[in-house]
Amino acid sequence: HFNVQYVAGGMYGYWAVANPEIDLDAEQIEDTIVSESLAPVIDLYEKHPSWGVDIEMQGYMLDVMAARHPQVLDKMRAMAKAGQIDIVSFHYSDQLYIAYPQEDWERSQKLNAQTFQKHDIPLSRTVFCQEGQAGVGLAAAMSKTGYRNLVWPKNLWIYQHGDFEAQPLYAFGDGFVVAGSKGVNYQQGNTDISVVWTFLDDGELLATNDLNPYFPDLFKHDPTAVAAYESGLVDLESQGFKIATVDQYVEAIKAKVTPAELPPLLDGTWQPNSTDGVLKW
Repeated sequence: HFNVQYVAGGMYGYWAVANPEIDLDAEQIEDTIVSESLAPVIDLYEKHPSWGVDIEMQGYMLDVMAARHPQVLDKMRAMAKAGQIDIVSFHYSDQLYIAYPQEDWERSQKLNAQTFQKHDIPLSRTVFCQEGQAGVGLAAAMSKTGYRNLVWPKNLWIYQHGDFEAQPLYAFGDGFVVAGSKGVNYQQGNTDISVVWTFLDDGELLATNDLNPYFPDLFKHDPTAVAAYESGLVDLESQGFKIATVDQYVEAIKAKVTPAELPPLLDGTWQPNSTDGVLKW
C-alpha cells in the first residue's frame, strides 16, 4: 500500500523547531515517496519477472507520476500489462470512505476508473485500501464495479473474534475474501495449500528500512533493506512457493476449494485497537 498523500499538505511548519531539511511542501513529499520508496520496489520486481506483486495506490498517485515521474509510471504500466504487478485502487484520493455516504465513494471510484483508463493502466480486481478499511457492505459495491477479491486485515478480524486459523478462501457476495497477512496451512484430500504473506503494510517502509515520510531527512532508499527482502523471497521460491498476486492466488485455488463462510464481521480498519473500528476517526 503506497500513499502519495502520506503527509497531506506537506511538512512545512509541522515540527515546532524549523528545519529547512524537513520543511517540504506537498509536491516535494510526493516526489520523495515516489523516488525513495516506490521506485526501488518497482526495480526489485523488474529484476524478477516471474514474481507477482500487489501495489495499492490512489488514482491521484498515477496523475502525480504521469506529471513528474513518467519513467516510473512507464515501468509500472509495462509490468501491469504483463500481469506481473496488480495495481490495486478503490478510490481516486485516499479517504476514510467507510465513514461517509456511498455517493462520495461512487464519485471517487468513477474518477479513479477514468484515471486508470487515461494512463492506460489495468485496474486490479483486488481491493485493499488506506488504513486497511474493510466492511461487509463492500460486497455489493465491488460487484457493481468489477472488483472481485477483498483483503480483510487479520487485525480487524482478530479484534472481534480472537486468533483464528485462516481458510484459503472465503465467499463474499459474488466475490471472495482472503485474510490479509494471515498464513494458510490447508490440507483436504489431495489439496495442499500453504500461504505466506511477505509484506502487508505501508509500502513506503519496505525500501527505507521502516522509516516514513514524516522524517523526510531520514526517509531514504536503503539498498540493504531491499536486498534483505529480496533474499527472503528467493528463499521462499527455492522452497517451492510461487510469488504471486492476490488475484493470481484466487484464480489458482478457487476451483480447488469450497470457499468458507465468513463469520459476522464489523466495519473497521487495520488498527482497530487504537481506533475502535472507525469510531475515533
